[in-house]
Amino acid sequence: MKSGQKVLIGVFAFLFIAGGVNHFIAPGFYLNLLDYILPPGNEALAGQLIMLSGATEILAGLLFILPQTRRWGALFILLHLLAFVPVHVAMCFVRIPGEEANMAYFAWPRLIVQFMLIYWIALFTQKPLNQTK
Repeated sequence: MKSGQKVLIGVFAFLFIAGGVNHFIAPGFYLNLLDYILPPGNEALAGQLIMLSGATEILAGLLFILPQTRRWGALFILLHLLAFVPVHVAMCFVRIPGEEANMAYFAWPRLIVQFMLIYWIALFTQKPLNQTK
């Protein structure tokens, strides 16, 4: 494996783990995102989903670091990214009443990047990285 690939793997794993930790540090941010898909009055469910999502991001990032578990980590990350496509699509079209900014300005670029990440991470589920053609 090339050193550039190792750096990208490390950076991506770190970002995914840090994102997971942030679910526990700033759950209110994610609560606002769930307003796009959950009807009002589901704050308890939203809180549980935020904690579960944070824990799965941390686990997936940790699995992605080690070569022995990288394919499982990649699969876990892939499933996670796919699971949140509906939230990010909704953010492109729905404006939450009372929000100051229209999230669509941020949601469209995020959705494009998400699909690029889905493609990139899917490559890790295909074959071991140390295998050459």
